[in-house]
Amino acid sequence: VVIAKRLEADNAFTAPTVSINAIQTQFANYEEIKTDKTGLFVIDNSHKSFKQNDVLYKIDKVNINSMTDLKNYIYSKSVGDEVEIFVYRNNKKTNFKYVLK
Repeated sequence: VVIAKRLEADNAFTAPTVSINAIQTQFANYEEIKTDKTGLFVIDNSHKSFKQNDVLYKIDKVNINSMTDLKNYIYSKSVGDEVEIFVYRNNKKTNFKYVLK
């Protein structure tokens, strides 16, 4: 819906991105990656703010439980927008600012 509205308004849409390779934590356990956290398990990263094995669980005030949650939220934003990312890192909560690419 967000993409359709932008296409109607601007006749174009550039999807913002978060530079990570991640899987939902519920599927991570099948890959012999053990975590009791809910969110997205970061397997690889292209941005220095993320670390391998982080669990992304919230962006701004929106809980992230799946790739669909992540895409739906960031597609409501624009390239260049700054968001606050919340992750579990080494079983501790931490957060940082991130500019959508």
